[in-house]
Amino acid sequence: TGVVTLSESLDRENISSYLLTVVATDNELGSGSGVPADTSRLFTTTSLSFIVADVNDEAPVFSGPYADVTIAEHTKFSTFVADVAASDADAGTNSQITFSLSGGDGKFTVTTFLNTRQVYVGQILTVPPLDYETKNVYDLIVTATDNGNPALSTNTSLRVILEDSNDNAPAFNQTGYAVDVYENTPNGSFVIQLFAIDTDSGPAGAV
Repeated sequence: TGVVTLSESLDRENISSYLLTVVATDNELGSGSGVPADTSRLFTTTSLSFIVADVNDEAPVFSGPYADVTIAEHTKFSTFVADVAASDADAGTNSQITFSLSGGDGKFTVTTFLNTRQVYVGQILTVPPLDYETKNVYDLIVTATDNGNPALSTNTSLRVILEDSNDNAPAFNQTGYAVDVYENTPNGSFVIQLFAIDTDSGPAGAV
Protein backbone atom coordinates (compact mmCIF):
# COMPACT_ATOMS: atom_id res chain seq x y z
CA THR A 1 0.00 0.00 0.00
CA GLY A 2 1.01 3.59 -0.44
CA VAL A 3 0.08 6.46 1.81
CA VAL A 4 -0.18 10.04 0.55
CA THR A 5 0.71 12.65 3.14
CA LEU A 6 1.00 16.42 3.08
CA SER A 7 4.46 17.91 2.80
CA GLU A 8 3.25 21.46 3.52
CA SER A 9 0.07 23.29 4.49
CA LEU A 10 -2.67 23.87 1.94
CA ASP A 11 -4.21 27.19 0.94
CA ARG A 12 -7.36 26.85 -1.14
CA GLU A 13 -7.29 30.54 -2.08
CA ASN A 14 -3.87 29.96 -3.69
CA ILE A 15 -4.32 26.45 -5.18
CA SER A 16 -7.77 24.89 -5.05
CA SER A 17 -7.05 21.48 -6.62
CA TYR A 18 -4.19 19.07 -7.32
CA LEU A 19 -3.60 16.32 -9.88
CA LEU A 20 -0.93 13.82 -8.85
CA THR A 21 0.66 10.98 -10.76
CA VAL A 22 1.32 7.97 -8.55
CA VAL A 23 3.92 5.41 -9.69
CA ALA A 24 4.00 1.82 -8.39
CA THR A 25 7.30 0.02 -9.09
CA ASP A 26 8.18 -3.60 -8.35
CA ASN A 27 11.52 -4.89 -7.09
CA GLU A 28 11.94 -7.74 -9.60
CA LEU A 29 14.61 -7.78 -12.30
CA GLY A 30 13.58 -8.13 -15.91
CA SER A 31 14.13 -11.37 -17.89
CA GLY A 32 16.98 -10.01 -20.02
CA SER A 33 20.42 -10.95 -18.73
CA GLY A 34 22.86 -8.19 -18.04
CA VAL A 35 20.16 -5.53 -17.80
CA PRO A 36 20.95 -3.08 -14.98
CA ALA A 37 18.69 -3.38 -11.97
CA ASP A 38 17.65 0.28 -12.11
CA THR A 39 16.20 -0.18 -15.62
CA SER A 40 14.72 -3.67 -15.24
CA ARG A 41 11.93 -2.90 -12.77
CA LEU A 42 8.36 -2.89 -13.95
CA PHE A 43 5.99 -0.09 -13.02
CA THR A 44 2.52 1.24 -13.54
CA THR A 45 0.97 4.67 -12.94
CA THR A 46 -2.35 6.07 -11.88
CA SER A 47 -3.66 9.56 -11.32
CA LEU A 48 -4.92 11.01 -8.09
CA SER A 49 -6.90 14.23 -8.06
CA PHE A 50 -8.27 16.03 -5.05
CA ILE A 51 -9.97 19.32 -4.35
CA VAL A 52 -9.06 21.44 -1.34
CA ALA A 53 -12.21 21.98 0.74
CA ASP A 54 -12.75 25.54 1.85
CA VAL A 55 -12.64 26.69 5.46
CA ASN A 56 -13.73 30.17 6.44
CA ASP A 57 -10.30 31.74 6.91
CA GLU A 58 -10.73 34.92 4.84
CA ALA A 59 -12.60 37.98 6.10
CA PRO A 60 -14.53 40.21 3.67
CA VAL A 61 -12.54 43.03 2.06
CA PHE A 62 -14.09 46.41 1.18
CA SER A 63 -13.29 48.13 -2.10
CA GLY A 64 -13.07 51.51 -0.24
CA PRO A 65 -12.08 53.79 1.42
CA TYR A 66 -15.07 55.97 0.62
CA ALA A 67 -15.34 59.73 0.22
CA ASP A 68 -17.68 61.88 2.32
CA VAL A 69 -21.26 62.07 1.04
CA THR A 70 -23.42 65.23 1.19
CA ILE A 71 -27.22 65.01 1.08
CA ALA A 72 -30.06 67.48 1.64
CA GLU A 73 -31.59 67.42 5.11
CA HIS A 74 -35.12 67.04 3.72
CA THR A 75 -35.09 63.76 1.82
CA LYS A 76 -37.77 61.22 1.08
CA PHE A 77 -37.81 57.81 2.69
CA SER A 78 -35.18 55.44 1.20
CA THR A 79 -33.31 58.18 -0.65
CA PHE A 80 -30.03 56.82 -2.02
CA VAL A 81 -26.94 57.84 -0.06
CA ALA A 82 -24.06 55.62 -1.23
CA ASP A 83 -23.02 52.13 -2.31
CA VAL A 84 -20.25 50.15 -0.64
CA ALA A 85 -18.85 46.90 -2.04
CA ALA A 86 -16.96 43.98 -0.54
CA SER A 87 -15.64 40.59 -1.62
CA ASP A 88 -14.57 37.42 0.19
CA ALA A 89 -11.87 35.08 -1.16
CA ASP A 90 -13.49 32.02 0.41
CA ALA A 91 -15.83 29.77 -1.59
CA GLY A 92 -19.51 28.84 -1.44
CA THR A 93 -21.52 30.01 1.54
CA ASN A 94 -18.31 31.19 3.24
CA SER A 95 -18.03 33.90 0.58
CA GLN A 96 -21.57 35.22 0.95
CA ILE A 97 -21.72 38.68 2.55
CA THR A 98 -24.33 40.63 4.47
CA PHE A 99 -23.97 44.33 5.34
CA SER A 100 -25.05 46.11 8.51
CA LEU A 101 -24.38 49.57 9.89
CA SER A 102 -24.13 51.52 13.12
CA GLY A 103 -23.60 55.15 14.10
CA GLY A 104 -26.56 56.48 12.14
CA ASP A 105 -28.97 57.03 15.06
CA GLY A 106 -31.56 55.01 13.14
CA LYS A 107 -31.58 57.58 10.31
CA PHE A 108 -29.99 55.25 7.75
CA THR A 109 -30.40 51.65 6.66
CA VAL A 110 -28.40 49.32 4.40
CA THR A 111 -29.63 46.62 2.04
CA THR A 112 -27.47 43.85 0.57
CA PHE A 113 -27.57 42.61 -3.01
CA LEU A 114 -25.35 40.79 -5.50
CA ASN A 115 -24.75 42.86 -8.63
CA THR A 116 -24.31 41.64 -12.20
CA ARG A 117 -20.54 41.36 -11.70
CA GLN A 118 -21.15 38.98 -8.78
CA VAL A 119 -19.94 41.57 -6.26
CA TYR A 120 -21.79 42.04 -2.97
CA VAL A 121 -23.04 45.63 -2.60
CA GLY A 122 -24.44 47.40 0.42
CA GLN A 123 -26.79 50.22 -0.56
CA ILE A 124 -27.23 52.87 2.13
CA LEU A 125 -30.59 54.66 2.23
CA THR A 126 -32.17 57.34 4.40
CA VAL A 127 -34.78 56.87 7.11
CA PRO A 128 -36.27 60.40 7.58
CA PRO A 129 -36.74 62.74 9.22
CA LEU A 130 -33.28 64.29 9.10
CA ASP A 131 -32.76 67.69 10.70
CA TYR A 132 -29.64 69.77 10.09
CA GLU A 133 -30.23 71.86 13.19
CA THR A 134 -30.34 68.74 15.39
CA LYS A 135 -27.41 66.88 13.84
CA ASN A 136 -25.63 67.61 10.59
CA VAL A 137 -22.84 65.01 10.42
CA TYR A 138 -23.17 61.24 10.74
CA ASP A 139 -20.16 58.94 10.93
CA LEU A 140 -21.47 55.58 9.81
CA ILE A 141 -19.68 52.29 10.47
CA VAL A 142 -20.55 49.72 7.79
CA THR A 143 -19.84 46.08 8.62
CA ALA A 144 -19.48 43.30 6.05
CA THR A 145 -20.03 39.84 7.60
CA ASP A 146 -19.57 36.55 5.76
CA ASN A 147 -21.76 33.47 6.10
CA GLY A 148 -19.07 31.19 7.56
CA ASN A 149 -19.12 29.42 10.89
CA PRO A 150 -17.72 31.14 12.78
CA ALA A 151 -18.43 34.26 10.75
CA LEU A 152 -15.71 36.80 9.95
CA SER A 153 -16.37 40.53 9.52
CA THR A 154 -14.68 43.76 8.45
CA ASN A 155 -15.63 47.41 9.02
CA THR A 156 -15.35 50.53 6.93
CA SER A 157 -16.41 54.12 7.65
CA LEU A 158 -18.57 56.55 5.71
CA ARG A 159 -19.27 60.17 6.70
CA VAL A 160 -22.63 61.64 5.69
CA ILE A 161 -22.96 65.43 5.81
CA LEU A 162 -26.36 67.13 5.76
CA GLU A 163 -26.88 70.18 3.60
CA ASP A 164 -28.99 72.84 5.33
CA SER A 165 -32.36 73.91 3.97
CA ASN A 166 -34.10 77.21 4.74
CA ASP A 167 -36.69 75.56 6.96
CA ASN A 168 -36.61 77.79 10.06
CA ALA A 169 -38.18 81.25 10.31
CA PRO A 170 -36.43 83.96 12.34
CA ALA A 171 -37.52 84.16 15.98
CA PHE A 172 -37.40 87.13 18.35
CA ASN A 173 -35.82 86.63 21.74
CA GLN A 174 -39.17 87.37 23.42
CA THR A 175 -42.81 87.28 22.43
CA GLY A 176 -43.53 91.00 22.76
CA TYR A 177 -41.99 94.37 23.64
CA ALA A 178 -43.25 97.53 25.38
CA VAL A 179 -41.41 100.84 25.67
CA ASP A 180 -42.33 104.40 26.73
CA VAL A 181 -41.32 107.20 24.38
CA TYR A 182 -41.78 110.85 25.21
CA GLU A 183 -43.82 112.81 22.73
CA ASN A 184 -41.07 115.38 22.25
CA THR A 185 -38.39 112.80 21.48
CA PRO A 186 -36.35 114.01 18.45
CA ASN A 187 -36.37 112.12 15.20
CA GLY A 188 -33.63 109.51 15.03
CA SER A 189 -33.47 108.98 18.77
CA PHE A 190 -32.79 105.48 20.04
CA VAL A 191 -35.96 103.72 21.16
CA ILE A 192 -35.23 100.00 21.61
CA GLN A 193 -32.95 97.27 20.30
CA LEU A 194 -34.60 94.08 19.13
CA PHE A 195 -32.97 90.70 18.77
CA ALA A 196 -33.96 87.86 16.43
CA ILE A 197 -32.14 84.70 15.42
CA ASP A 198 -32.51 82.15 12.62
CA THR A 199 -31.15 78.64 13.30
CA ASP A 200 -30.49 77.95 9.62
CA SER A 201 -26.90 78.19 8.46
CA GLY A 202 -25.19 80.45 5.91
CA PRO A 203 -27.21 83.12 4.10
CA ALA A 204 -30.45 81.40 5.12
CA GLY A 205 -29.62 82.16 8.75
CA ALA A 206 -28.98 85.86 8.23
CA VAL A 207 -31.69 88.17 9.60
